[in-house]
Amino acid sequence: MSRILKLRCVALLTACAFAQVDERSTKEAEVRNTLAAFIQAFDNLDWKAFRASFADEATVFYPRAVPQRADGRSEYERNLRQVFEQIRAGRTKGPYMDLQPRNLKIEIAGDVAIVTLLSRR
Repeated sequence: MSRILKLRCVALLTACAFAQVDERSTKEAEVRNTLAAFIQAFDNLDWKAFRASFADEATVFYPRAVPQRADGRSEYERNLRQVFEQIRAGRTKGPYMDLQPRNLKIEIAGDVAIVTLLSRR
């Protein structure tokens, strides 16, 4: 009886571990799809799709620009519109860029995903 109970506990723990892995895989796939849509919108300078990727209260960090940080939609949209204009600079047809994420790392903690990557364009 004790052996059967132990086997059932092991089976239950294994099933829970697989369920967590499956949920994590589903969340990671959702993050990857969202990231792909964001990169496509950025490559094509599709302002409507691009801006939909950001929450109103988002903070955006610019590693090579001044200011290096924008807080809230009005600040980051003003800065990003300038970035779009600089990239477009006389061209009339996209894609304007070919961002290629590399060294992609996705960390998921509950309902939050942190994505880090390097890009080559």
